[in-house]
Amino acid sequence: MRSLLSNRDITVDEIYEIFDLAAFYLKNGIKSDLAGKVIFSLFFESSTRTETSFSLAASKLGCLVEKVNVETVALKKGEHLVDFFASLNALLPNAFVVRHSQSGILHLLEKYTDCCIVNAGDGTNEHPTQGLIDAFTILLLKEKIEGLNVLVCGDIIRSRVAHSTIPILQRLGATVAISGPLSFMPLIQVEEVVYHSNFSAAAKSADVIIMLRTQTERTGQKVLAGTTAPFRLDENVLKDLGRDVLIMHPGPVHRNCEISNAVLEDSRNAILTQVRNSQFVRAAVLNFLIKS
Repeated sequence: MRSLLSNRDITVDEIYEIFDLAAFYLKNGIKSDLAGKVIFSLFFESSTRTETSFSLAASKLGCLVEKVNVETVALKKGEHLVDFFASLNALLPNAFVVRHSQSGILHLLEKYTDCCIVNAGDGTNEHPTQGLIDAFTILLLKEKIEGLNVLVCGDIIRSRVAHSTIPILQRLGATVAISGPLSFMPLIQVEEVVYHSNFSAAAKSADVIIMLRTQTERTGQKVLAGTTAPFRLDENVLKDLGRDVLIMHPGPVHRNCEISNAVLEDSRNAILTQVRNSQFVRAAVLNFLIKS
């Protein structure tokens, strides 16, 4: 059974297949297409949107969702993570939904499971379903992705959202640029991605602006407000943006840090639309993987 550890695990045709199913669920409601299937949900890092939307999507699909409390599991007694997953696998689930702080760990765990694993975020590596949600939201509101100019601004180097969203938008034909403090940028130039040091100027020509949260829990040091201030989406930047620009953010939003209150109240803000779409895209992903 297939896993989704990276958006590179699926083809462009399969991405659109998932989008078609997500659009069907959005219009008609999520159907009990996976009645009786068992999903193990394991979040080794805190989560609100991702964990809740996955559980909601799986429940509406008719799955039995078992949330494993990782604070009380045998790992606290010294059990190896591999043995822990092998034990859960012996209970014959149909899928694991896993978030973990260690980048790339799910590629190892996949070898010890017989069912699919859905990556709900691994360290600073990837968050594939969020990338799919972002792309689906753009497609829904812009009616296309190919040819769009997308500007991603913020903590690129530590954002697993950026590492999933940027490649998928490129594969679907968008031109992607990045902006943010140099200390937030990858050390190696991202292929076919242009860096803009002047965020406000770059924003003027963007069709879509995706702001990212500063990953304060991963920086290892306090981030000075003066470092990020020139890259904040606020009233001064907002007034120069096109009427049709799409403003997005995967959440949680740090109000008046990377994005201001005025922007959150602007009609071009699609952040809650991203949240709404998350259950439909994640339901489509689970259906696609388990039935593959």
